[in-house]
Amino acid sequence: CGRPIEKIYQTFDPVALHDACGVYYKPLNMLIWNVRSFGSSDYDTWLCYHMITKEWSTRLYASSRISTYLDSLERSKLWIGAVDGHILTGDVGFSDNGQSIVIDAISRGICLKYIGKDTPDLDQLYCFRHVEVYYDASGSTDPMTVSIAVDSPNNTFTVVGTIIPSTSTRTRFNIPQSAAYGRLMFVRFTGTTTHPLVIRGYKVEGLPLGRF
Repeated sequence: CGRPIEKIYQTFDPVALHDACGVYYKPLNMLIWNVRSFGSSDYDTWLCYHMITKEWSTRLYASSRISTYLDSLERSKLWIGAVDGHILTGDVGFSDNGQSIVIDAISRGICLKYIGKDTPDLDQLYCFRHVEVYYDASGSTDPMTVSIAVDSPNNTFTVVGTIIPSTSTRTRFNIPQSAAYGRLMFVRFTGTTTHPLVIRGYKVEGLPLGRF
């Protein structure tokens, strides 16, 4: 039943109220906040406001379910949409439960284009010669491996070198001729680290060989 907000408000942890988040649940015409009562270490109560009757009420909620949305520091978890339609939760910080974060990222396919042309030419065969990577200096000595593959990210990747993002912000690699011929270039970054790593961009250089 509806009650005055003052009496309800006094039962909640004021520190937790500062970080409380809420949603509008249209089927019930309610605004609902996740809040924490005094003496509780978790968010265990819903504070509800009915938009039609203008009344306040509370509902007990199993705090274990809130862990789906908040991490151990009571921050909202990072939600990521996967290509298979699932929704995944990410972590916040520089480690994964105390372990080094495993990085494995592959770029989109990179196609070269002639100077003066606005669009890449996928009909051309190219000899890729160099790849240049730009990143932020983080003081980390954890190596990050850079490798390349041509035409498909499912093809075999060839290692071209490593990045040590301690102080520098740019590294240029030569591409072995045995792995240099194709129409698209994919750049892959792999490694483990407990430091932040920001890749600002990458550039691929090469020569057109003609249409085959």
